[in-house]
Amino acid sequence: MKQFLLIITVIFAISCEPVYKAENTAQIVKQHRTIAILPTRALIEIKNTGEADKIKAQEKLEGQKLQSGLYDRFQERIKIKNLDIVILPNDSTNKILNKTNIIISQTSYQKIAELLNVDAIVVSKVSMAKPLTNAEAFFSSLLAGPGFNSKVTTADISIIDRSSGRMFWNFTWQNSGTFVSADALTKSLMKSAVTRFPYNPEIK
Repeated sequence: MKQFLLIITVIFAISCEPVYKAENTAQIVKQHRTIAILPTRALIEIKNTGEADKIKAQEKLEGQKLQSGLYDRFQERIKIKNLDIVILPNDSTNKILNKTNIIISQTSYQKIAELLNVDAIVVSKVSMAKPLTNAEAFFSSLLAGPGFNSKVTTADISIIDRSSGRMFWNFTWQNSGTFVSADALTKSLMKSAVTRFPYNPEIK
């Protein structure tokens, strides 16, 4: 029984570890000079078939806002640490993706990185109970009660290496709290992730 409980405890501890890092991460990041941030895959956990199109449109808007927030936070870190890495502006990233009609969910990340001509891409996903952007006006017909803060249940950031096409770094955030805006979410998310950012020179 004690052995069983020990195994369960170890499995739980491993599953709760917020960071995955490949063994050769230090070698991978040395090869990188440019990265791009893809629009965040935002999932709004509202089940309402009558408003499916509006929810989908809102998810796209949330994804773009979160993409913008991640760009700003990564840029801040690059300046603070004087990192030798350049982020492709989001406008350029989205223009290329739209021009080529790429469907991200149906395209390999390696191909997307090649299309954007960057060494790595940042991929992120956030699940939320309510929208963060224009939520009060947009979902007033769906949500009851005062206030419209969003309960974020899961958020994660992954970085994909263009050369191998594989994820070499991932940060997962679960049951992370309640937020009033995309900016507040990205600030809190990046505050938790930033010390583990693989391009930090002190990270080995």
